[in-house]
Amino acid sequence: MSGSEDRTIRLWDVNTGQRLRVLRGHTNQVKSVAFSPDGHILASGSIDETIKLWSVRTGECLKTLRSDRPYERMNITGVTGLSKAQIATLKALGAVEADRDPMQIAASIQEYLQPHHPLFEHFEVELTIMFDDIKDSISYIAQHGDRKWQELIQQHDDLLHPVIKRHGGHVVKSLGDGSLAIFSNAAEAAQAALEIQCDLLRHNRQAKSSNQLYIRLGLHTGRALLSAADVLGLAVSLASRVCNQADANEIVISEATYHQAGDAAADFESMGPQRLKGIAEPIALYRRSYQP
Repeated sequence: MSGSEDRTIRLWDVNTGQRLRVLRGHTNQVKSVAFSPDGHILASGSIDETIKLWSVRTGECLKTLRSDRPYERMNITGVTGLSKAQIATLKALGAVEADRDPMQIAASIQEYLQPHHPLFEHFEVELTIMFDDIKDSISYIAQHGDRKWQELIQQHDDLLHPVIKRHGGHVVKSLGDGSLAIFSNAAEAAQAALEIQCDLLRHNRQAKSSNQLYIRLGLHTGRALLSAADVLGLAVSLASRVCNQADANEIVISEATYHQAGDAAADFESMGPQRLKGIAEPIALYRRSYQP
């Protein structure tokens, strides 16, 4: 067998030198190939960032394996302020844009991502930023220990992250006792927060006291600096400060998010203008509590 720069894998008869089969499916150079111990499965690795498993007998591609890219499944439909090159790069890093012609997207990616081009640096875009925080984390660790804390963090990730992704969001990073996520749509962000709130209530009703999660959520909408690996700027700091205003089982959102979220924020009640640490002017906040 051999892998090639022409994106194919070839199977050969070692006795006669005859080519037996050509396997096609990769979109870039094939850099490695290997047989399974029984010789029935062929694995190929490519610069296209996938591993493909093939049936040696039929030549069928049985499975394509790909690790999540930095912005896998993040919905950027309708985002403003992005150039074609930036949209192309986000798409190449896993973002989705449902309303665009897929052929146009493919063409822009092919046009922009030439080998000599670096990936974009930070660029400004409007986002809804979500912080979540497990309340009283230090007290929990002191009482239950590090191992139990890691189990609780895993429960946190298993509960929150699928909901965020389902609503077109992207988890940028874990923060030790919570996480930072971004959305291109404020209504989807608010709906995700409400769904998380309901899921947490259901989880706590069924879980032992040591496995219960008490999480506060904060959302703010504004322009931030986005890169392939992080999100920065005043809007991020504001979202963090908004989260600090929430209590356990509570969602707090800024006025900017409240107005953009529309019906998704209909059940939030006004907290009035609140002073946030490091921010000169008070900011109007809204909250939704969900007590058992």
